[in-house]
Amino acid sequence: PDSSVPLSTDPLCPPSSFACASGECIDEGKVCDFTPHCPGGEDEGSCRSFCDFESNSCGWHEYGFVQGDGFDWVRGSAMTVPLDHQGQIPPLDHSTNSSQGNRWNRVTVQLGRITQPFQFSLAKLSLGVFDGVSALDDISFQNCSLPPAVEAGQCPSHTHFHCSRSRACVEHLQLCDLVDDCGDGSDEEDCSAELICDFEQGLCSWTQEQSHEGGDIFDWTLIQGPTPTLQTGPWKDHTLGHVNGHYLYIETSAPQEFKDTAMLVSPVLQPTLRHGNGMPGITTGPRHPCVFRFHYHMFGAHVFRLAVYMRTTKLGRGHML
Repeated sequence: PDSSVPLSTDPLCPPSSFACASGECIDEGKVCDFTPHCPGGEDEGSCRSFCDFESNSCGWHEYGFVQGDGFDWVRGSAMTVPLDHQGQIPPLDHSTNSSQGNRWNRVTVQLGRITQPFQFSLAKLSLGVFDGVSALDDISFQNCSLPPAVEAGQCPSHTHFHCSRSRACVEHLQLCDLVDDCGDGSDEEDCSAELICDFEQGLCSWTQEQSHEGGDIFDWTLIQGPTPTLQTGPWKDHTLGHVNGHYLYIETSAPQEFKDTAMLVSPVLQPTLRHGNGMPGITTGPRHPCVFRFHYHMFGAHVFRLAVYMRTTKLGRGHML
């Protein structure tokens, strides 16, 4: 996104750099890159994370030298489109929303944490046979910025974790959640490998239920990219955010029948109590509540239900949580 942060006029900094409040000089390429490089984070403080194309193109530009690029995107409005295409466009733009036109569709692309500079290219393929107009409006980035660096005293240790290198402050629930919330990976260090799984190397310590006693009929499948049935399932995994990542899925279409069940079973977990409350082997509960976290995706007609059960016996479903 385009930056509205002025570059340095500080004589101690080179002309093509940005002067932090601390006096440190950083390269202009590090301004508005969703990562705070100044100790106070001012290089990300006044950046535009959206573009409605009302004043300009916000730094988006044509990649004319890309092989296969045969025509250009044009910044305009309904009034500037040729008369012979007036019936094929939204009458007014999406930002002002004065008229809906045929329909504007909203798209969200999951990115995950990207650890190096990157760009997007929006490519529209034209058949060159039929008349029609394609339009873009209101581009935005959300939740892309890392949390700002703070001093240790500003990060409450009873509810938050102070990141080791980025010095950001993140909630305890963001620790060991397989997402780099700190930006330096320190919130994903020293995690118990047996308690987390991103399915990149298989099922980890999880297993397919082998007994039919709990109603298990078929198995979960490890997959990359989109699911086989069109217009169902995710296009990519949650951990890496691209088609090379792995995830588990079940196909609820044929040959599955109504209420067929696939059960995935965790390893046996030890009691969550601690020692020291005066009773042998039993203690006060942990300072932070024990939670089970996962991400799921259910899309398609009549996908029915996903349920979590806990059991204390070897067989059976146990009780629903």
